[in-house]
Amino acid sequence: MKTNGHCPYCGGQNASSKHISKCPRRGIAQNSSDNQNITMQPHDAGTQTMTATVDLAQIMKAYESLANTTVLETETTNDTTVETLSESELVAAYKERYGWDAPADLPPMDTTVDERGIRSTTGANMQPQRWHGPELLTEGHFVPVTNANFVKPHGGIWTCSYRGENSPTSWEHFCGTDYTSQLVNHTHTVALQPNPDARILVIDTQEDLVNIRAAYPPAKRDLHPDTPDWMVESLGGPFNFEAVSKDYDAIHLTDNGQWATRRSNAVNLYGWDVESTVWLRWDAFTID
Repeated sequence: MKTNGHCPYCGGQNASSKHISKCPRRGIAQNSSDNQNITMQPHDAGTQTMTATVDLAQIMKAYESLANTTVLETETTNDTTVETLSESELVAAYKERYGWDAPADLPPMDTTVDERGIRSTTGANMQPQRWHGPELLTEGHFVPVTNANFVKPHGGIWTCSYRGENSPTSWEHFCGTDYTSQLVNHTHTVALQPNPDARILVIDTQEDLVNIRAAYPPAKRDLHPDTPDWMVESLGGPFNFEAVSKDYDAIHLTDNGQWATRRSNAVNLYGWDVESTVWLRWDAFTID
């Protein structure tokens, strides 16, 4: 087996035959595949335990690229505290700060509905936002959205609504209790403030999603003539994100909208997973 000076299983620089034969990643690497899922209990929650289905190959990739360490930053962009923490330590830190409580409820948001049935609001009605990522957020992170033949577009800046000092955001809760492998990839939190005049497309119901799809139908694709109708409906994404970006500055999926569209027939947003906003323009918000 060629090693190129690195362990073929963990990627470490110890490529001795003794290490390779006993590498703790060896069994997982030999028995996992991109499609293999396992059920695991990643931590002890006292009387409450949590079971998560995870993709082994995805977790292996994260560990190999980050060596199971990361940088933790405070919520302000000017005051940085650096620590080296493992995934298990990050889960423990999350539990200590938030317990297992669900995110706090957001206040009602004023919206309007036009003649097409499209729901929208302005940045003045939005909550402050939080961006979670592996490093500080800069303009270099922004890429204009393009259609991806998927439930989400390529590009944009993704945020969640701030729910108060004692509450996790929807993404923090999702990672801390259900998708713990992502904690090592989202240790930096940056505060964003929507611009008051930002144009926000809002999805709060299944009907909202259907109306958006009618007004901004997915881009046409050349499909095999035998493609089943149900697959035609789902291919191309739920709607045309590029067309939406010409009329709006962001797309906001509410808590209600997330549940209403999670598994809603062929047209759904299953994969957004949480209340969130994708920003279609960099100048639609400011960084606090």
